[in-house]
Amino acid sequence: MKLGASIEIQGLKKTYGPLTVVDRISLSVAPGEFISLLGSSGSGKTTTLMMVAGLTMPDAGEIVIGGREISRLPPEKRALGVVFQSYALFPHYTVFNNVAFPLRLRKVAEADIKRQVQEVLDKVGLSALGGRKIGQLSGGQQQRVALARAIVFSPPVLLMDEPLGALDRKLRDQLQTEIKRIQRDLGVTVIYVTHDQEEALALSDRIAVMKDGRIDQIGTPDEIYEKPGSPFIAGFLGESNFIDVTRGRNAGDDAQVVCVADLARSFVGRLANDAARATDLVAVIRPEAIEIAGDGTRLDNQIEGVVEQRDFMGATIRIAVRCSLGKLVVRVSRLHLATNCAIGRPVSLTWRSRDMLLFPRT
Repeated sequence: MKLGASIEIQGLKKTYGPLTVVDRISLSVAPGEFISLLGSSGSGKTTTLMMVAGLTMPDAGEIVIGGREISRLPPEKRALGVVFQSYALFPHYTVFNNVAFPLRLRKVAEADIKRQVQEVLDKVGLSALGGRKIGQLSGGQQQRVALARAIVFSPPVLLMDEPLGALDRKLRDQLQTEIKRIQRDLGVTVIYVTHDQEEALALSDRIAVMKDGRIDQIGTPDEIYEKPGSPFIAGFLGESNFIDVTRGRNAGDDAQVVCVADLARSFVGRLANDAARATDLVAVIRPEAIEIAGDGTRLDNQIEGVVEQRDFMGATIRIAVRCSLGKLVVRVSRLHLATNCAIGRPVSLTWRSRDMLLFPRT
């Protein structure tokens, strides 16, 4: 397996008039690593990718790939594979000729082109479709052609900009598995741009969450999901409940807090970041961390409420419970839901202190 190249981005910046789109971000990517830039529209993720690709010139900063500074090189001198959401295929070419295009640009011998194209078509599951025109392919097959064209010349880095955005959910799930398999087989370094949180969690070795042109948090999927660095991250990556609270006494990493909406209610949560120095806090709890208490079940925190909404989600059931704190959302496994949670039924909710993260309230 050929290992991809390292990427070092230092102080990268891009402005358009008075608007700063990318604000001096720095990022290190290890050889063979799959890293996703995750963010909403306008967060700067695609502009960052385009600067690495050479399709947008930075105003400041540098990009080093495999020890070579490339931030002022034209795209064709960077030797990077790029896959766009639109695929950018040549409709009048066959599948074979689309994939062969970058090799012919590099003056590769025709005998080698035939061998390399067939090898990569085998790898993406299109070995029997080399003679077809692009218009004869499904969306998923076109995406595979775009991927094959991007990797046929063995680039050290593969850049992917929302490549699955135009596909339906089932096909996206299938191609996510294929992309990760191919990336591992090749050992290529990948920067992947997406706004889809589930996609980033499924594919990435690490995720860089972007907001307002900056990287707000970077870490493994587990780290970012289980230990979000801010309420923004907790709300953007997955679903969370937010409760305004006031800090009482501390006990190590935990603190007792009183709820602003119900001063008679106090809970214990885990202090995060600079929360130990703040009085006004926001408590964050993931829906799956809250249990519906059965007979005798009680964890560190507990509150009673009434089921207001019940949504069947397939493998899980999403339940909204109205209580003195407002509305709490609970997500439970359909197979493990022993309690009757019909709308209007009273329930008792319980959760562990370690699953209730406390952040400074701004």
